[in-house]
Amino acid sequence: MKIIGVGCGPGMLTEQAIREISRATIIFGSDRAIELAKSHIPFDCTVKTIDDFKNLDKLAKDAIILSTGDPMLAGLGYLSGEVVPGISSLQVATSRLHIPVSRVSIVVAHHYLRIRPGNRTGKITYSI
Repeated sequence: MKIIGVGCGPGMLTEQAIREISRATIIFGSDRAIELAKSHIPFDCTVKTIDDFKNLDKLAKDAIILSTGDPMLAGLGYLSGEVVPGISSLQVATSRLHIPVSRVSIVVAHHYLRIRPGNRTGKITYSI
């Protein structure tokens, strides 16, 4: 499985992401992520909208999962498989505002990333 960052908006796909998407036979993603990558998805590729994020780790090994922004910044990078980074909204915002990323503190507020007492999944959990 490959998790491909499609960037945070139109025109933000990296060359590596375009290569991987253009070779895909099956792609999963949110409606927004699919729309951002649509022009690079092969005609004969099966495309499915993700409606159950709990079972993504059970997808086929050749599946491509599209993640908006960068999968490792509050995205789907927690899944096992190769991660192809994307351009995140953080990168775009800091670039446009001329603020070095090294001077920014990141707070993730997604409900699924909350650390709960007694969470013993055997995985390393980061609170960003």
